[in-house]
Amino acid sequence: MKYSVKAILMRGGVARGIFFNESDLPQSTEERNSFFLSAFSSPLDCQNDGIGGGSLTSNRIAIIKKSNNNADIDFTFAQVLPNENKVDYSSNCGNMLAAAGPYAIEAKIIVPKINNDKVKLKIYNKNTGSSVNSTFCIENGTVKYAGDTLLDGIQRKYSPIELDFGNAIGLATGKVFPTGSKIDTICGIDTTCIDAAMPIIIIRSIDLGLTGLESKQEIDDNIDLKSKLLKIRLQAGILMGFDNVKDMAIPKICIFTHPSDGGTVAARYIDPIFCHPQFGITAGLALATAAKIPGTNINEYLKPDNNIEKFIIEHPSGTLPLTLNIKIDNDAIFLNKAANITTAKKIFNGILYAE
Repeated sequence: MKYSVKAILMRGGVARGIFFNESDLPQSTEERNSFFLSAFSSPLDCQNDGIGGGSLTSNRIAIIKKSNNNADIDFTFAQVLPNENKVDYSSNCGNMLAAAGPYAIEAKIIVPKINNDKVKLKIYNKNTGSSVNSTFCIENGTVKYAGDTLLDGIQRKYSPIELDFGNAIGLATGKVFPTGSKIDTICGIDTTCIDAAMPIIIIRSIDLGLTGLESKQEIDDNIDLKSKLLKIRLQAGILMGFDNVKDMAIPKICIFTHPSDGGTVAARYIDPIFCHPQFGITAGLALATAAKIPGTNINEYLKPDNNIEKFIIEHPSGTLPLTLNIKIDNDAIFLNKAANITTAKKIFNGILYAE
């Protein structure tokens, strides 16, 4: 085998990915990407000659190193596209960030400073140039995974991990509304394009002829809908300053409607052409931010109470609870807190071989 690299497979939030110590990987980007594609068996839909699971939620990579950026560790997220010969670094992933801190301790990249059986790590996200605070539990000097926190979409309870993204405004584009407008009509559909933790395109379900409560399978099987969303995404990408987003993981699409089960909103997350079985943390924070800003399509439709910090997104597998504290001063928008309680799990630790 050409490559044999130490790796840990971890679940973070509702996705799983392979975590690497940057020092163990090939140093050139070209060779590194070649290793990733071989290890995941891409491009091949079933990916049965590697560790890829054939879906975006299982084709994820996190690269960790000790930080020189006024943080504890540096985090780089990479997305391997199952049926394309490409590794994408343009996106962000709150789920993989959930496992970044625990991995850094498991891989002995850092020695944690423990306070009352907890550790708080500052993670510098190299994809976005921003920092995230991760707080989780330690037991007998190592990461505590067992606990009482249950995520919808995950079978068992685990120890809680708090991620606080802070003022995650304009991380990809430099603007909260990269098109310059709170509502843009694209392909005849009113959209809100926002960049807060993740650049997303927000669409009312009714404008697409949907209820907004469709299952993942119903959305994935709707060929006409996918064609329409693709056209909207390509045009929105240009308006948001990304040029051609055909081969990029961002921007994502969020389709929303009124809640049906006590949440703040019911929504479906398209990542980037298939419906996510749950809902991404960073996309959720972007949706919640838009909902609290007057003039956006989701704010005008839902009219949520900005004094309530809790924001609950109903998705196909349950709910995603978020905490958002937003300050709006004329056109200036500041997030005092943008947080989520999530969990992580170490699945295996070993050597990954690839040609």
